[in-house]
Amino acid sequence: MQVAINIPNVILATLMLILVIAGFVALFFGFVWLVSRVGQIFYRWLSQRGFYIELRRRQQEWWKRNKMATTWWLESIAEVVIDPAFYGYVLVTLYQRVQAISDYAKTHPQYSVWQLLNVDMETHMQYYVVLFIIFIAWMFWKLEKHRKEVIFERNTNRKLDKVLDSIEDRNKALEDLAKAVKQQGEDVERLAGSVEKLVDEIRKDREDRRGKSPTHM
Repeated sequence: MQVAINIPNVILATLMLILVIAGFVALFFGFVWLVSRVGQIFYRWLSQRGFYIELRRRQQEWWKRNKMATTWWLESIAEVVIDPAFYGYVLVTLYQRVQAISDYAKTHPQYSVWQLLNVDMETHMQYYVVLFIIFIAWMFWKLEKHRKEVIFERNTNRKLDKVLDSIEDRNKALEDLAKAVKQQGEDVERLAGSVEKLVDEIRKDREDRRGKSPTHM
């Protein structure tokens, strides 16, 4: 027997669930803001202590020596842990809820799946709230990772463009130098020809003078 779905109740329950989730999200971000604010005040107080300044200096020296290795390990751990944890929780949670709804529907065929899903979301709201929070955190992590990849690619392309421009400028300078050397070679050849011609004229002039001297008359 098919049972009609009470559309207004479903819509009202969905809106209430959205409001509850929005409240949890607002509470979560409010708590994060409060913790970050208290952390900022504590950090300003701590940054004026001598032992923390020395510790910070040593930490910066260590970070300069191990930045690449530490970054690689953190990114690798994030890749290996975050995605499987997110997908694992989603699959396990959805499987449990679907299995519970399916088992209940077998013993209570008078209820539709949508009615049972609505009741399950109201009864076990904590699963869906945690799932939503984890999804938001996972999405922000993915967006931050994508932003870093875009920035890295943009910086790499900018550096490559500078290198290519430098190579083009150097090639142009070499071409100009080659043209200048070629022009100088041509000038030297013309000068050598002029010198050779001048030497021939001087030699011919001397020979002519010798031919006209009185000793040869």
